[in-house]
Amino acid sequence: MGKFLSHLVHLAHLAHPKFPNKGFIGTFGTFGTKVLIKKEKESKKKIVRAEGQNLLKLSRLLQVFGSATKNQEISEQQPPKDSLSTTIDQKRDEEYNRRKSTRKSIRCLRAKRIIDPIFYLPAFSRDKHRIIKWRMHWLPSYPLKNCRCGLPAAKREHYSICPILQPLLNKLLTVFGTIPSTSDELQPLDFIMNHLPRSEVGVTLERWPEVWSALIRVLREIDRLSHPDVAFDEAGPDPEDALDIAPPPHI
Repeated sequence: MGKFLSHLVHLAHLAHPKFPNKGFIGTFGTFGTKVLIKKEKESKKKIVRAEGQNLLKLSRLLQVFGSATKNQEISEQQPPKDSLSTTIDQKRDEEYNRRKSTRKSIRCLRAKRIIDPIFYLPAFSRDKHRIIKWRMHWLPSYPLKNCRCGLPAAKREHYSICPILQPLLNKLLTVFGTIPSTSDELQPLDFIMNHLPRSEVGVTLERWPEVWSALIRVLREIDRLSHPDVAFDEAGPDPEDALDIAPPPHI
């Protein structure tokens, strides 16, 4: 290659005496080296670019895989959708059972924690007030007063055997049915309230209109007997009048 270049330069010099021949080969050699270096750099750039693209693809694949794995882990660790309501119910049940051990009034309620139907079953306002007070153990009210039958400081247990109340109480037990033996804390009225229907329509069906009305009459009398110094209006509305609700539509 070097001889060929020298011959080429010699011919050019013969044709054109002024043609510069000194340093041409060296210059050409330097130029060739630069070309080779440039090509080598471009080749390296291509390799680096290709490697970069491969790394980018790998990075994206890792991101996709990592995201899928993370989503899977989250879905596996995520509790069921209804777990919050279940947890709340469990905590409320625990609190309900805990209070049963310390409060007599709660031990006389239903075994299962529900909204007590006495809050929405049809009754006049004063009658509903008496029902709630009995549930809260605020009837008879404190401080305890003498019963009209003569018993001093009569407690709620007295009114299951009070001679004045017996006619109304017997009528209630007759329309309701037999009450099994229960604890001393659970009075007949408590047992009946724990078995009331859970809908306004239900209390108008079968035996329940008579039971509901008889229950209200018993509570009216307990309120009167436990307040001997208060004059009560005997001409109150009949409890049956509160049951005047529309029958369910026929489907």
